[in-house]
This record gives sequence, structure tokens and C-alpha cells, in this order.
Amino acid sequence: MRDEQSNALDAAPEGEGEGDVGILREVMHPPAAPDNEFAEECQTSPAAAADRMGYIKNRMQWCGTYRIDAVNIDPKRPGFMAMNFVVIGYGRDDGVRDLHFFLRPMSVVFFGSLTAADSLSFGIDCYHDTPGCSASDDHRRTLGEWLGHAATGTWTQFVLSSDADPDESDKIRFHPFAIQYQFKNLLPNYVREDNGVGEPLDYYVRCDSADYFDNRTAACIFHDVLPHLIYPVLNADGSDSPVKEVAQHIQDAFKNPNETRPYRLDGYKNIPGNYDAATQTNYLQRVRYQGPEWQENRAEKDRACQGEWPYTDTGIPPEERPTDGQDCDEYPFASTLQGTAARRFRLMPVDFSVRAVSATQNRSAGSQLPNFYRDDRILYGENDYFWVQIVPRDAGTADGPDISVASKVEGAEGQPIQLYATMKNTAGTPSIAWTVEGTDANDPGATCSFDNPHILQPKITCNDDGVYQATLTVDDGTHAPVSRSTQVTVHNVPPQVSITSPTPWQVFRVGTPVQVTAPFTDAANDTHTCEVSWDDSTTTQSVPTDRVCNQTHTFTSAGMYTIEVAVTDDDGGTGTAEVMVIVYDPKGGFITEGGVITSPAGAFPANPEHIGKLHVQATVKYLPGENGPVPGNGRIAADLEGGEMRLQSTGLEWLVVAPSGKLAAKGVGTVGGQAGFGFLFYGEDDPDGLRLVVWRLGGNTIPNDQIIYDNYPSNYDLDESSLTTMTSGSVQIHN
Repeated sequence: MRDEQSNALDAAPEGEGEGDVGILREVMHPPAAPDNEFAEECQTSPAAAADRMGYIKNRMQWCGTYRIDAVNIDPKRPGFMAMNFVVIGYGRDDGVRDLHFFLRPMSVVFFGSLTAADSLSFGIDCYHDTPGCSASDDHRRTLGEWLGHAATGTWTQFVLSSDADPDESDKIRFHPFAIQYQFKNLLPNYVREDNGVGEPLDYYVRCDSADYFDNRTAACIFHDVLPHLIYPVLNADGSDSPVKEVAQHIQDAFKNPNETRPYRLDGYKNIPGNYDAATQTNYLQRVRYQGPEWQENRAEKDRACQGEWPYTDTGIPPEERPTDGQDCDEYPFASTLQGTAARRFRLMPVDFSVRAVSATQNRSAGSQLPNFYRDDRILYGENDYFWVQIVPRDAGTADGPDISVASKVEGAEGQPIQLYATMKNTAGTPSIAWTVEGTDANDPGATCSFDNPHILQPKITCNDDGVYQATLTVDDGTHAPVSRSTQVTVHNVPPQVSITSPTPWQVFRVGTPVQVTAPFTDAANDTHTCEVSWDDSTTTQSVPTDRVCNQTHTFTSAGMYTIEVAVTDDDGGTGTAEVMVIVYDPKGGFITEGGVITSPAGAFPANPEHIGKLHVQATVKYLPGENGPVPGNGRIAADLEGGEMRLQSTGLEWLVVAPSGKLAAKGVGTVGGQAGFGFLFYGEDDPDGLRLVVWRLGGNTIPNDQIIYDNYPSNYDLDESSLTTMTSGSVQIHN
């Protein structure tokens, strides 16, 4: 069970009538969005981050902070995502049986194969579909959108609803719930880590329809707390509190029970309800006002106060009985099962105390008890428990600033990371200062800076990965300065690489040097190496200059080559980019082809169910003495059975005949007599196979999203392209 902050100053001697009302909390209903004060309190609460259960502030407010990770373990497509997020829940007692939850990312980090376009959904679900519980729909957003929500403080809302149980007293139900999340199209080579997200939390929420709370006819609360009354002996400034004598009476009953009246003949009293020694058995339970237990408790209290039987020798002696201006205070309260008459109606021992106290203080304290019952939704009998806490002094500003910071935050190098802090009990305008220190494990030159070190919640940016300690110091000019620290974990971000030269599908003749230029970005303090894989079993390395990789390579044979540039930083992060180039050899041979394949379903998007024959004829060659890349002779024609697609080439752009026995040709043509189409023809002579890709050119001369035919969708690189075996005819490569 978890602690709860008291909502009011409550007590329970005289004046316990349910109509006696002091300061009453307004009916609670969930806000449209969490208030900033509670959100900041949650984000800095150690309890909120300590475990899956989170921080239960009171029966109407709960929150937790959590983290989920996804790591792509594929070395060719490394990727990482980490999200820290806060979830805040609100109960209600306004006659509606539901709870509202709000989720907001605190930080979102992703790179590599996990991009802003990948999506992640969250939900607050009834765990194992407990009876009577229903949940609102999950919310799915891209990582980019979640990142935006972290930056703007945008909340996502969920609702958990409960139906009344007609077979239970107060129509009560208990529901476990869980925070669920799911990646869209999560690949098997991703490893996910979390701190229990998706599992049920370690407690239940409670919903009831008790009819004895006036207009608060139904409610849902966070049940697993220690609801308790707080009595201060002194005010914050050191003066006597308005309930001092009541507080001292209960304090003595807890600390020195055997010295309180009435004495127990066996010399051992165990007075229940002590919050500071709370157990599963020493609680208090509420009974109905002016019900039989209440009436018996009041009568028993009067007998003990006046020294009547059976308290003739053990009750309050005549000289200590109430006089003018005093009441006889009892503890436990008359409105509890553990009250003075418990020995009669529950066969319990004489574990209570009575004492003469100031009538004003007694009634001041007692007038608040109905409010406590209402505000903390204390049910009758076995369905609820509560305790009492005596504190030496009320909370206040006497001890100087009270500051809290989130124990841990994290983010990515070179990117702003939000710090979270709260401040209370300050007089005037205190000075605020953030400082940061690294560790011996940080790389030389690693530094961090704040966007404004003199505000409570600045952003910090570090130029290298590592662990840093950020410290907040507050000085109100009256008390000693107060400092709190937070651990800042900064993740390495792989370099972000682009290739500006060559351009995609750029054409080169065999023997012509190919210059690769690949600029990249990365955190300021990183150093780098470049590696270029040329797709012909050749790999070269270099050290970049001004964060640009420059390398040159000469291809010795025709082909379609996918060049990959990999930039690795000194922390092991690698970023990649690739570009495909065309290398032709006008002396490398020519092709003749004529034959048929069976066109599969899906090859022709205009009629995806179509299956039929595709007839293809192709002759493409470089004439003697030509330099290319355009072949001087040739044509390609294709006819899909049924007349749905007829291609006629009107121009050729290049021909590649690779030593592997595969070939590719690119050109433009007409489809059904209409111009404006590009095509790619792939062939192989052992075994005989082909692939035909046709697309609308538009403003793009390479295949785009306007594909109108492709019998075997696959990689466009010649080595990786898949072909359909011919049912008749052949492909001939002539050297």
C-alpha cells in the first residue's frame, strides 16, 4: 500500500455529525488536461519512477514515469528508440464511474532504421478484461508526432469505465489496469526493453455507487493508499495549532497507551490507527453516523469519562474530568468500528483513550471528520480503512526552499534535453542556478550548456554522449542555499549521411573514375572514419575532411553497382547512405531475345487479378566505334495477353551486360500508342528469364510510385533483381 497526502486537517471527537461541515473539498471530476503543478511534481517524484506502481498522491491523483526502448540488432540496419513518458490519472466522485488518464512523452530519441515515420501506440487497458471494466481506444502516433508532443507538452487522454455491481455492497468493483504499447510492423530483429509497461500495475482502482455521500452518488478512486488524517501539534511558525490538545491526546494514545484512561487491568493497551506504524491490522473502519455502533461508542465514552461502571476504578478520576470550556475527547472515534464500545459489539479489548480537552479545539477538529470521509471516499465497514498521523509541526516555509528534481533524464547528443524541477516554500524571488559536471568516463572536450541556467526547468544540450550530473541550487536569501542533482544520460547518435555525388542511376563508362562525395552531420565532439563499399568486392577507407567523405574508384566491368558509404564515430555509431550507379561497356556484348513468360497476379496494377502470357522481343547493341551510353541499335517490345498493355520502345538510354550473364537495358516508349513511359528490361540466359518494369515518367526518369507493370517486384540492382523463368523462347547474350 502507498502513502497519501491528506486533503484536509481532520479529526473526530465531538461534533462528528455528518451534517457538521467545515471546509469541504469540491466535488472532484477529471480536468481537461493535467495541471502543471501536479505534472511537474510527478516528473520529479522518485516514487513515480521507482517501480511500476508509480506515485499515488491521494485517492484522486496518481502518476507514474516509465521508459520503453527498441533496438534493431541487425548490423546492416542499426536503429534505436528510447521514450521516457509520464502517465497521470484522475479519479472522480461526481456521480460518474470512470477514471481519466493522460500520457505525455518527456523525451523521445530515435535514429537509424527507426525513423520519425515509424509509429507507436499506447492504451490504458482493463487487465485481463475484468468484469464490468471497459477502456477507450488506443492512440497511435508516429515517433515524430510523439516527439512533437514532448516539445509542446501535449497530452493524450484515455478513459477507464466501470459498471456498477448490483450484487455487492455499495455496488463496488475493483479493477487492475495496465499501460499497453505496441510498435507498428515491429520486426523480429528488434529487442524491446521496458520497466514493466504492459504488465498490470500492482494495485486496483476502486469504483462504487455508495448512496451516503450526498450528491457524490458514484466515484472511482485509486484505492491502494493509506488515507489518513494529519494533526499538527504546532503551526508552521511554531505557535500552537488550533487542534493541539486533540493532537497531543492521540499522540499519547499511540506512544504511551498504558498511561491513558481508562486503564486496562492487564496493563497492556494497543490503540489502533497509528499511521506511523501502519499495518494490515491496526487500521480504523468507518460506521454509519448515529447507527447502532456509533450510539454504543458514544455511551461507552461517557461511562469512561464519568468513571461509571465498568470504569469505576479505571476511568477518568474526578479531578481530571471535563470542566467548563472542556469536552471529553475519545480516540478511536465514535464513527469507527474500533471505537470505545468495540469490546461490546466486536468482543475487542479496551483499546481506547478518553481525556478532557479544550471544547473549542475538540470541536474544531471534529467538524472536519465528515469532510475527510467525503473527500477520501471512506466507505462503511470492511470495504475501507484509514489511519491518523500526528506531526510535530505543520508544513510551511519555515525551513526554506523545498525543491525536487527528476532523478534521471535522458536524450541524444547535440539535441536539447528537458530538465524537470519543482520548488515550494520560497519567500520573495529566490535565485536559481543550474550547473553541470561530467565524469572521468566522458571523452575529452565533452561539454554541456543550458538554454537558460536561471529558470526552474531549462533545457540542456551536450556535444557528446555520456553521463553528466546537472545540479539545481536555489537561494532565497534567508535560509542556506538548497541543491538537488539529476543524472543526465546522453545517448550517442550515429552520423547522418547523405551522398551528393554521384547522383542516383548516374551512368559511367567502364574505366571512368567514379567520385563519391558524402557529407554528414554529427555531434560536435565526435571523430569519424569513412568506409565505402563499391559493390564489386572492393572496400576503401579514409578519414573525412570537414565532415565530408571523398573517395574515388574505377569499375573494370559493366554492372549496376549499389555504393554504400558508412561513417562511424568514435563511440561506435554508424550511419550509412547508398546510391546506385550504372556502368556500361560498349564492347561488352549485345542481346537478342524473344519469348514468353506467365505474367503473375499483381504484375499489372490496373487489373491485379490478371494472369496471362507476356510476349517480349528485344534486340539491343552498341555499334562498332560507339562510346555510348546510348546504344546505336535496338528495340524492345512487349505485349500482355488480352491487349491490356502493349509497350513499344521509342528510345534507348543504356545497355549493361555483366560478366555474370545478366543484362539490363533502360529506355522510354509508348504504351498503347501513348508516349510518356519509361521501362527497364532485365534478362539472363542461363536459365532463360526476364523482368519488365514499366512506369509513367512524369518528372522522374527512374522508376517511381507510378508503376504500371512489374512481373517480379524486387531490387532494381541487377545483381539483386529477381527474374521470371521463360516458358518458351530464350535470351541470347552475344560477346
